[in-house]
Amino acid sequence: MNYNEFNLDHHNFFCPATGVHILGEEHCDEAAKSLKAYWICEVFDEPVIKDSALERNWAQYAKKFESEHEGETAGFKELELFLRNYPAPNWSAFEITTCGMSCGPLSSTVWLVIDLNTEMEEVDSAGH
Repeated sequence: MNYNEFNLDHHNFFCPATGVHILGEEHCDEAAKSLKAYWICEVFDEPVIKDSALERNWAQYAKKFESEHEGETAGFKELELFLRNYPAPNWSAFEITTCGMSCGPLSSTVWLVIDLNTEMEEVDSAGH
């Protein structure tokens, strides 16, 4: 799988293959056909994985890591390694980190797995 890292000032992500708006400031289109999975750093242990083979392989990878590291759970670096080595040549992982200021510096990361071999979805005259 191709792996891409970005540091952005916004949360907008449009699928490169279909143009579908998948991620926004207050928006995540889990129904997007090209979206196979995503992880969010704040709730890292609760990924949304729509592809059963990817879900099964991630669970096995995380379990093996935990058993080899005395109960330590797989984290961000392990996810990166897993995605970089996952055998899906038409898929691409996007690690997107956004930074800003509130009552101090803030940072958030999301990992999106996109199938770039997805055809553009048909839109009817009502925009659906």
